[in-house]
Amino acid sequence: MKKILLYIMFALVAVSCVYPFDVETDQVPQKAFVFDGDIVLGGWCTISVSCMTPFGKSSDSEEEKEPVVPSRAGKMTVYCNNGEVYPGFQLTGGVEKISYQFDFAEAPLDKQYRLVYEEEGSVYSTSWMDVSIAPTPDEITVEYDADYVYLGLKLKGDDSASRYYRWNYEETYEYHADFMPDYYLDFSVDLNRNLAYIERTAPVDPNYYCWGKSASRESTLISTENLSENTIAKQVFRTISRTSKRIMEMYRIDVRMKGISRDGYYFHKTLLANSNTSGSLFAPTPSEMRGNVVSEQNPSELVLGYVDVITESVITKYIDGRYSRWRSPDYQLFLPEFNFRPDDPEAEGFTPMQWYDMGYRPVLISKESEGDSVYWVEKRCVDCTLEGGNKNKPSDWPTTHE
Repeated sequence: MKKILLYIMFALVAVSCVYPFDVETDQVPQKAFVFDGDIVLGGWCTISVSCMTPFGKSSDSEEEKEPVVPSRAGKMTVYCNNGEVYPGFQLTGGVEKISYQFDFAEAPLDKQYRLVYEEEGSVYSTSWMDVSIAPTPDEITVEYDADYVYLGLKLKGDDSASRYYRWNYEETYEYHADFMPDYYLDFSVDLNRNLAYIERTAPVDPNYYCWGKSASRESTLISTENLSENTIAKQVFRTISRTSKRIMEMYRIDVRMKGISRDGYYFHKTLLANSNTSGSLFAPTPSEMRGNVVSEQNPSELVLGYVDVITESVITKYIDGRYSRWRSPDYQLFLPEFNFRPDDPEAEGFTPMQWYDMGYRPVLISKESEGDSVYWVEKRCVDCTLEGGNKNKPSDWPTTHE
């Protein structure tokens, strides 16, 4: 009897801690605009607008909501306090996000600017903003140890430059396949019953050299607010393994430096901390991080994103293969066992055509084995395009490889 009472008490305690939970979707706005981009003076730039909408439905009787998107009838304009008006040219192709392109090539740097977006009778705008001038980086430094190459940034901004910076980078690199084949299969013969090779006569196999591209996943933020001088002595921002194919032949990095406002800096800093899960327990969530775009009809309306007025500078660095410690993976080479009796179910090995169809290729001759046998290897080891690159060599690339 005591055991039964204990079981009943345990069951009551277990279920007493369970409460039904319903998301209060009536407190979630049905549509919140998100602005992405900056007013970048000195050339063309793009600013986009999209919408954030709640998931699901607000009641059991309501059907699932269709995604809310900005209107193609919207209009985005940038105004200068000298009277100049810069209309945004709406780009085609976007549905959930609509982008507008601006030409600020001749825009003066000593004026103020504001963004205005109009859609279906509603107006969203920023206040008048000064231009945040980007300094020109002095140098991209290169240091290395036994395992890695470290890229650092040095810059010295004058009094007119901003003390808050945001930058990102783009990488372009040339690499080659693990092996350059000396021999190819001769498809003029029956490769299920015979084996014949053709020797490479071209100087280079067409899929030996490739080019790849990548970019920083997120922007880097730094401030000289608490420093006596507007100077960054050396900020390491990129670490590359010396065995990486990125620095095998030729590597180029383009760093784009942007000067941003103080408020913009802290907006992006909080957003970056939250996205990296390093924000505090009481840090604002992304949906609470209001930017500087405000509804003129309803200032309390939730609007996301921060649009700055900035300039941008670019510095480029080339690195040749002197730092590379890449080694050819000779362990991948093997001498296949061929079977020239495909009709014999007990015969061991595969025919040359079967080895080819399984993704292996002949590579080079072995002087150590009898009969000068030809080593084979996986196709990815002789075809650089299978490593994620392509044959699109940049027009300004300094090497002569094709």
